[in-house]
Amino acid sequence: VGVPDNLMVRVSCRVPEGRPDCEAHKEFVRDWIASLPEKDRVVLLGR
Repeated sequence: VGVPDNLMVRVSCRVPEGRPDCEAHKEFVRDWIASLPEKDRVVLLGR
């Protein structure tokens, strides 16, 4: 059995004042994933 390919992504974003740092990053990643075409989402996240 082979080792699956991996992808590491570093996310940096400006955090709006008064917002917890981690929440802004999670929201950014959620929005980015949602914006990907289905075929790209499958490549990155599997089925």
